[in-house]
Amino acid sequence: MTLEEVFKFVEANEAGKRSATRLVDSHAVDAASSSYKRTKSASYTQSHNKPL
Repeated sequence: MTLEEVFKFVEANEAGKRSATRLVDSHAVDAASSSYKRTKSASYTQSHNKPL
């Protein structure tokens, strides 16, 4: 491998790591958002289904 090829390889590897980290982080945000929405929905349902 030439120095340029090594440089491109390392650069692509680092870009892949950054992309993977962003993907994992976005899934964590989506999961937290979904959990919040489920909790909020359940709370709303409970408060509106109470007998008068």
